[in-house]
Amino acid sequence: MSAVFNGEGSLVVSASLDDTIRIWDLKTGKCIRMLIGHTYFVLSAAFNTDGSLIVSSGLDYTIRIWDAYSSVCLMVLRGHTGPVDSAVFNNDGSLIVSASDNANIRIWDT
Repeated sequence: MSAVFNGEGSLVVSASLDDTIRIWDLKTGKCIRMLIGHTYFVLSAAFNTDGSLIVSSGLDYTIRIWDAYSSVCLMVLRGHTGPVDSAVFNNDGSLIVSASDNANIRIWDT
């Protein structure tokens, strides 16, 4: 599982074995949003550079792109043939790189 700061350092996004992604406010220490959509353990979650989007990946073989403010899943990417261990945006948010546990990586054009 993973936890990653947003660009400002005021929020953290975490991946969880309860199939959710949570956004935490560091000032209060409270969960302010929960993203639900993966159908099995979530292994990674990360913000894009400006903190408006989140990419997540999991044991359900999918990568999901979320609106960080509304918690809406905007897109589900499928193509890996095994659990997706990690996914991250590039610096300008135009690409996502993902890695699966069957030794494959994919680059996705967002």
